[in-house]
Amino acid sequence: MRDAALFWRQVLERIVNVTLTLASCNLAFRGHREILGQPKSGNFLSIIELLANYDPVLQELIKRPKGSIKYLSPSIQNELIYILAQRVQQEIMAEINHAPFFSIIMDTTQDLSKQDQLSQVYRYVTIVRNPMDIATDVKITEAFLGFEKTSDTSAGELESKILNSITKNGFNISKCRGQGYDGAANMSGIYAGVQARIKEKEPLATYVHCAAHNLNLVLNDAVKNIPEVAQFYDTIEHLYVFFGHSIKRWAMLTDINSTEPSANSGDERSEAAGLKKKMEKFTFIFLVVLQTKILEKKWGSQTTFENVRVGRVKRHYDELCEDERLSNAECYFRVNIFNSNLDVIINQLSQRFNSMRATSDMFEALHPMTLQLAGDDELYVKAKRLSDHYNRDIGFMLPAQLLSFRACFRAEIAQQSSVYQLAKMLIVDHHSITSSYGEVCTALLLFLTLPVSVAAPERSFSKLKLIKTYLRSSMSQERLSGLAILSIERTRAREMDIKDIVDDFAQRKARRTQLK
Repeated sequence: MRDAALFWRQVLERIVNVTLTLASCNLAFRGHREILGQPKSGNFLSIIELLANYDPVLQELIKRPKGSIKYLSPSIQNELIYILAQRVQQEIMAEINHAPFFSIIMDTTQDLSKQDQLSQVYRYVTIVRNPMDIATDVKITEAFLGFEKTSDTSAGELESKILNSITKNGFNISKCRGQGYDGAANMSGIYAGVQARIKEKEPLATYVHCAAHNLNLVLNDAVKNIPEVAQFYDTIEHLYVFFGHSIKRWAMLTDINSTEPSANSGDERSEAAGLKKKMEKFTFIFLVVLQTKILEKKWGSQTTFENVRVGRVKRHYDELCEDERLSNAECYFRVNIFNSNLDVIINQLSQRFNSMRATSDMFEALHPMTLQLAGDDELYVKAKRLSDHYNRDIGFMLPAQLLSFRACFRAEIAQQSSVYQLAKMLIVDHHSITSSYGEVCTALLLFLTLPVSVAAPERSFSKLKLIKTYLRSSMSQERLSGLAILSIERTRAREMDIKDIVDDFAQRKARRTQLK
């Protein structure tokens, strides 16, 4: 007869591992019936039964009579998910509290049940050290701390949610140096948006508009403002739909050597001929930026712009001159399409990336190129502007330290192409003298803490769709958030000590027994 305490510890270790495996793989736990030995009992019980065929501990467990304690119920699953997720959160929270600064990156989306979910991501920088306390790496982390349901996406409500998240997780908002959101007015508004409200609480919490969203807006403006470019993308979309809605046509597209006709009906042939005609125009070829010679060999397409009949506008008697239109096709393309498109793109890039450029200019003194090319006086001024702006974080010795750092490591600085590489060079490769350049290290870590995009919350939305499906739409918010943490932060979860998790579970059970 095996020792009872040892037996239950072994049982729980196996159950925790099964729970962790299902959660990290985004798999459903429950099935149609939660009964051992029954079909459609779900992944959790099915894996337990499978392992029992090879494991005597689980075999003994499932052979226990009906009504016996087995720790296989949905409530036990929820408790284990909560404990595992909480352990991951505690590890992330400890790292953030140990880091000198952090940034918040938030975004919302609707889940399958039409509930708004706020994704909470924190960005911070840690210096990885070995047992001898020597720096071995500089690690930039964007950690996910869960979803929070919100019924109101107004700026005031979201501000309250974000501040509550910071407080609940034990963070000090005075260490917040960056905010990363999309461009929605409720988030990015300079007067009443979330970023403005957070800056009232912490003026140094710089808002950075997501670079990916910004670039997408630039491209949208470049497309919709030029009719010919909009028509080009309409043709691309039409081409995709033409092949994508037919299995046979899609198979033919993937096999470039196929000679079998894919358009059988008259309508299909007519649609295909129309697409082919559009694609053979030199305007289309030019816009798609392909090599003209290759297309000549493939299709024999023309290499000149097609002349189109110029419409005329009625001239009124009091007009000074006749309506002028560009009659040359190449001139028309250059002036009205190519140049106009470039004008829109340049203008939009200048406007939409203005705040990011301002942030980059503030930290210009830290860039390797500036350290290589700037004169001493110029570098001093740039470094002083940075230290004055962040006077709570960076001391007045930054300009002098930066000049000294450049003088000592000019050759190595020339080999670096980014601030991240520069930070690793100073903090890791020359860890023995880091204390001599303390203000430079602080400035580097501060710059690396600032967010660039909201890609991390966007990726968490992909996990949300995998976890909360049509068949799993009734799960609780706590279970949803816990499963998302274990899935997104699965590397951390896999490194946890299972024995500690079992001890935590046992202590919870003991406390409940005492309360009863």
